[in-house]
Amino acid sequence: MKEFGVDPDLGRSHSLPPVVRRPMPKPSPWIAYYESQPDGRFSITEENLNALESAHPDRSLFAELGGKTERVLILDMPFRLEEQWVGMNAYHLERIRLSELPGWLPTISPTGKGTPVGSLGNCKLMWARFKKGATGRDGLEITLQGQGETFNAWLGRCPALLLNCVAATLNQRAAIGKKWIDLQNLKLISAD
Repeated sequence: MKEFGVDPDLGRSHSLPPVVRRPMPKPSPWIAYYESQPDGRFSITEENLNALESAHPDRSLFAELGGKTERVLILDMPFRLEEQWVGMNAYHLERIRLSELPGWLPTISPTGKGTPVGSLGNCKLMWARFKKGATGRDGLEITLQGQGETFNAWLGRCPALLLNCVAATLNQRAAIGKKWIDLQNLKLISAD
């Protein structure tokens, strides 16, 4: 049976397009390792942390965040491993913000004939691209537009797995076209 509607612009009936049903995405395998708390925070038990590091050692790394070396877990979201809960075998997990990354704010240079921009803050994000470099020299090329010019910013000094998360975060539809200053507190998402 076809459904019909009235086109408000034309004032006449037309058939409605079919509803496209997409399959439900598979749940993330990483959710099995940690819990979401009622207050919106996250935690991981010591047992699950050990199981994760045994089964997926590449998902646990150390990175400089906010000026100090932190233990990072890359699950369905990158997390900083926080202090262990008193009296429990569980740890707090804290989401990571862009502004906590080493080398933030990225260095910038014009790609055209223009003069260097005074501030990244008013530039608008166009896209971000992971660039594989020589060993330990991977980076993220971030293209911004401001003052009628296009600029490339470079972010390095992060582990490649974390840089891929930054690229995924910045390439979200909600981030593209936003002012750089408005993106500083974005929390990273996974590149998976």
